[in-house]
Amino acid sequence: MKNINHLIINKHQLIIKQLILLSALIFIYLSFPEGGLFEYEFKKNDPWRYEDLIAKFDFPIEKSEEEYKSDLEKERSFVVPFYTYDSLIVKEKLKTYHEEFEDKFEDLIERVSDKEDLGFKIKRKKLLNDSLSIAALGFSILSTLYEDGILKLDELHLKYAPSKYIKLQKGEFTERIKIKRLRVYSECLSYIKSKLQQRPMYFSFLLKDLLIELVDFNINYDAYSTEKYFNQNKTVLRHKGQIQKGQKIISEGDLVSTEKFQILYSYSKQYNERKVGNQNTLLVRFGFILLTCLCLSIILIYLYQAQKDVYRSNSKVSFILYSIVFFSVVISIGVKYFGDVIYIIPLCIQPILVRAFFDTRTAFFTFISLLLLSGLIVPNSFEYVFVNGIAGIFAIYSVRKLHYRSQFFMTSLVILLSYIISFIGISLVKSGSLLDINYNILIWLSLNVVITLISLPLITLMEYFGFISELTIFELTDLNKPLLKDLSVNAPGTFQHSLQVANLSESGAVAIGANPLLAKVGALYHDIGKMKAPEYFIENQHSHFNPHSECAPEESAQIIIKHVLDGIELAKKHKLPEMIIDFIRTHHGTSKVEYFYHKFKTERPEEDINDYDFCYPGPIPFSKETSILMFADSVEAASRSLKEPTEESIDKLVDSIFEHKLSNSQLNNAEITLKEINTLNKLYKRMLKSIYHVRISYPTDN
Repeated sequence: MKNINHLIINKHQLIIKQLILLSALIFIYLSFPEGGLFEYEFKKNDPWRYEDLIAKFDFPIEKSEEEYKSDLEKERSFVVPFYTYDSLIVKEKLKTYHEEFEDKFEDLIERVSDKEDLGFKIKRKKLLNDSLSIAALGFSILSTLYEDGILKLDELHLKYAPSKYIKLQKGEFTERIKIKRLRVYSECLSYIKSKLQQRPMYFSFLLKDLLIELVDFNINYDAYSTEKYFNQNKTVLRHKGQIQKGQKIISEGDLVSTEKFQILYSYSKQYNERKVGNQNTLLVRFGFILLTCLCLSIILIYLYQAQKDVYRSNSKVSFILYSIVFFSVVISIGVKYFGDVIYIIPLCIQPILVRAFFDTRTAFFTFISLLLLSGLIVPNSFEYVFVNGIAGIFAIYSVRKLHYRSQFFMTSLVILLSYIISFIGISLVKSGSLLDINYNILIWLSLNVVITLISLPLITLMEYFGFISELTIFELTDLNKPLLKDLSVNAPGTFQHSLQVANLSESGAVAIGANPLLAKVGALYHDIGKMKAPEYFIENQHSHFNPHSECAPEESAQIIIKHVLDGIELAKKHKLPEMIIDFIRTHHGTSKVEYFYHKFKTERPEEDINDYDFCYPGPIPFSKETSILMFADSVEAASRSLKEPTEESIDKLVDSIFEHKLSNSQLNNAEITLKEINTLNKLYKRMLKSIYHVRISYPTDN
């Protein structure tokens, strides 16, 4: 048990990585079609490129989705629709009638008393005597209308079921009645007018507008009951006809017409379903596992060989693998339930996201893995993989340098053009006609591009989980950022030093194939800790007084060393990304503050010296970028001490710094080769000579 615990503790990172890989494998495996893949690929209006296909079993021919829907609509047209009688609205309207009639009648009495011209003459006494008969007439008209029923013909009813009958539901009872027994809204208005025309004008004055206002539908279409009845009683079949075992389905060279396509589709579906549960099922699933392992191994081998820092990070590996898993599952759901609508799935989001947080090659290899897996999920996948592959590769190219958020709109345009050109091109190759292009798919692809724009908020969201995009890193190069602004004001010498180091670091990263943007940003912020005590650093001293003259060597060393810890504290306070803070931690590694170390030994040779008091806390650099900064920082700082820079003195200085770093094991953890170190050495010599305007001496003729 102790050995097992010891193994888990020592190998926990590897175990976690294996669990991540296993879970990704399982999710992708579950997204594959149950019956496996049909052994032939076919497309509508394409020639059949294989030998004659003979049915190995009896199978029904499925109707196409369009045929099935058309048959459903035809059958639905004969359904008598259900309507519901609303008794509540009747009670509500009749109650409202009594209340509003009283108000209107009182208003009319006052106007008659004032002898206002109403268009008719009536005595107040006569009006009062007729009040009950007027109220009763209005109530009778309204009651009759609601009792007969005011019908609201639904659009679906008018479209699908122009029947002369409806099924009217009143409570628990349902009655089949003729539509002509009911009134529509316009008929109600005519009925009201006809009833009032037979009465004195003041009847109409009181009742007409009031009754029209209170007319409402009390018989409404019941879509739920109608659809429920239709679904329970529909007789439309999903199949049309039958193919017998041994019957020829299609001959070699025949065109896959619409009819032949439906037969082939039915056969392929039955073929795959018959695999499920037979003795070959395990072999089919094992085949899927092998193919999934191969697809995922593409990205894992690449990360292990070319991106070891990414490979070591379980969170980064999880991000990459689960981006593949997510889109594989979405494609699987799309294929199962939505058919051609799978073209709306924005696969290009995946390489854009990966590129935002990693490099172009990682995005490319990850996208290739996703495309290969999608080819195993999508039936007749060539077109889908080709169109998305072209668009995804162009998307990766368009965000190769992801510096501005506005780039996403240009990237979307590039993706759209890629989709349109590739889809039209492949359609013309297959059909040779513009009329046969499936323009619905172009609509799905256009919507796909619109959805792709959510890449930007997704990048922002992922940054909350600790991933830092190239967009954010680039934004840190702005010299108006608060930290850099404070550095330029409080420690102007250090600021100028940081700018020079940033230039050297960026050039060095370009020369050896590292990340130039990351190296530049790390260099800009590596010395921000000097703001806490700028006067103790020589580049910020503008007078002959040096505060170190009043300090003991070990005290001065601690002040110098502390700028690393102060820098880390400031960086965290201003929420700089962890990968930038790593540059602050490592730019001196575990080296000594040589000047004060030797000063201590010179001034107090008899005392024992504690090397730890003169050493930076580390850690030492662990990447190419942090190694580049260590060299650039040391070279730039040391070059300032040259009184008369010459070609020889610069060469000697740079060689001594590089040799010192190597001999003190400062690069033991960094994945940088001797060849790359030699390239940096030559580059920095050349750049320093250019900075100090050193003339190169040429041999003269004797």
